[in-house]
Amino acid sequence: MLGEFEIGRDPDCVKVGVSCSAPIQKFTPSKIIAHELWDVANFRNGNDIMLIRLDRPAELFYVS
Repeated sequence: MLGEFEIGRDPDCVKVGVSCSAPIQKFTPSKIIAHELWDVANFRNGNDIMLIRLDRPAELFYVS
């Protein structure tokens, strides 16, 4: 899910109709690549990053 700040509210707004975020976008990952040194048993060691390819392009929005 991309663009979600507060689960259960779409769109996320400071005040209804004012300063609203863009609607959420739901995706299915088509490919996930974990860091080669990632170890779930030793997650404090870092390397907790992944590349996730989405099933379609994400729409990018600018909210001022």
